[in-house]
Amino acid sequence: MSYAVHVDSVEPDSLTRAVASAFTVDPPLIYVGDPDSLATHSGPDPDVLINPAPAGDHGFGCLLEAGDALRRASQDMSDIELTTRLCRELSCRALVDDGGLASQSWMLITSDGWHGRVVVEEAALDQGRLVVHHALQPVPSAPDIPVEPPPTWESGWYPDNRVPTGIPARPRMTPHQ
Repeated sequence: MSYAVHVDSVEPDSLTRAVASAFTVDPPLIYVGDPDSLATHSGPDPDVLINPAPAGDHGFGCLLEAGDALRRASQDMSDIELTTRLCRELSCRALVDDGGLASQSWMLITSDGWHGRVVVEEAALDQGRLVVHHALQPVPSAPDIPVEPPPTWESGWYPDNRVPTGIPARPRMTPHQ
């Protein structure tokens, strides 16, 4: 899958409508349910999978996964660009992989389009849940998230040995036709 977006506190129906509207994906091509049940799905092969959050999970438990079809429909948006658009439309937050080697380091995207790196709780991660422990820079729209500086040795977490920093998300520019 090209996209894996862990959405915070959004109903799958709202996420389905947002994906269908924002990226012109036909709703029957969006599968909502447990991926293990996909084998018995009687509809068309889906372009987008939405795995709802488990009952009682009020965190980043709703997972959107999609491949090349959504990448084409989004005009090759990056994970952050696509997630930013959805977060703005749904007024929510989401987590995407930050490209590092450490499983507890993620990129947080907020409803106002800001994004930056956060660290999730290791114990929750071991249970298959994503719970933000702290941010590596202040989160303007979530000042309640504690901030801790990144350790100096963490550059080894990233394949290019560069540590990404949080920056405001910019809308994707499209050429005039």
